[in-house]
Amino acid sequence: MKKWRNDITQIELCGILWDTENTVTDGKEYFTWEEAQELAKEKGKRLPTKEEFKALSELPHTWDPDKKGMWFANTRNNLKKEDKSLFFPASGYRFNSDGELNTVGVLGFCWSSSAYSASSAYVIHFTSRRVYPEGYNFFLCGFPVRCVLN
Repeated sequence: MKKWRNDITQIELCGILWDTENTVTDGKEYFTWEEAQELAKEKGKRLPTKEEFKALSELPHTWDPDKKGMWFANTRNNLKKEDKSLFFPASGYRFNSDGELNTVGVLGFCWSSSAYSASSAYVIHFTSRRVYPEGYNFFLCGFPVRCVLN
């Protein structure tokens, strides 16, 4: 796994050990839901559940206009202190129809392990103003992956 922030690769928030970075494999950053599930499994990890994303969204969080993303921390005092908070970049997404990349720097998304229907799953997504922990989207869309330990 890629090291980040003084070799910190995981951080505990909400009683869960989160990877500190989105997963990138062979230069690929955006994955369908099935690919995301398989990628997490290959790394000996899993995708967070809808409930775990909801718990994360209830923590203090703040938008970082310079890095274009959202910080989450156990307390307001830890926000943006890189060794005690978790950063989600506003990575945007890829359309399932044409593969075009959209909303980079504006919206952030990550897959959950929780299916919403036979063709869609829950995602966390955020803007500079709000975190939406219970959004959902079609399996074929390309979103970043943030793994947690089993």
